[in-house]
Amino acid sequence: MHPCSTLLTAIDRYLARFDAAHAGIAKCRQGVARLSAKAVATGATATGATATGARPARYLAEAVALARQQGGDALMDALMACPAEWQIYDSYPAADIGPSFPKRHAFVCLGAMLDPAWSLDFDLGFLLIQPHTLYRDHHHAASELYVPLTGPSRWRFGADTPWSSVDAHQPIWNEPNAVHATLVGETPLLCLYAWTENVLAPAFVDRAKDWVTIEAGFDKADA
Repeated sequence: MHPCSTLLTAIDRYLARFDAAHAGIAKCRQGVARLSAKAVATGATATGATATGARPARYLAEAVALARQQGGDALMDALMACPAEWQIYDSYPAADIGPSFPKRHAFVCLGAMLDPAWSLDFDLGFLLIQPHTLYRDHHHAASELYVPLTGPSRWRFGADTPWSSVDAHQPIWNEPNAVHATLVGETPLLCLYAWTENVLAPAFVDRAKDWVTIEAGFDKADA
């Protein structure tokens, strides 16, 4: 059995609490089941697993503690026990994504660990965004489920549209190519995420008018 199999079980149990009629929940659970079967088949030698479980130093402990306070104990236990690498998503052009997001986030990609050939066309993992960070408006061909494990955070669905506050355990479903952005305030954001199709397609940034104002405010707060 792969060392992260327990995490996959915990994710499925967590998702089972939501209404299966919610767009994306059923798709995600189907993907988790297929990934779990892959984990059993590949065992402990799956590509991408690490013995050390390297993790980002900044804000992970705070985010995990907050997720526990907000009802995510079982999932956090399983996440911290999984020897998964935290890494940076670096496929955006620097001029598009801006200087802040690349150094203020990290993610765990279970799909790459357990299915490195992407034969299942399904990705699953966790995204961590530090406080005072804008994840600029973007879109991708992959349909996507986010479930914040900490909150509140703010989200919008369309460049220059109003922001909406989203609490922990409030699922978000993005259809393919739907534009979306995330605004993280005073507390770190830790999310469960899944891409349920087109996982190898790149993401693209969509320009919005308020980026400069938002990011300047964060820079001032962090000074």
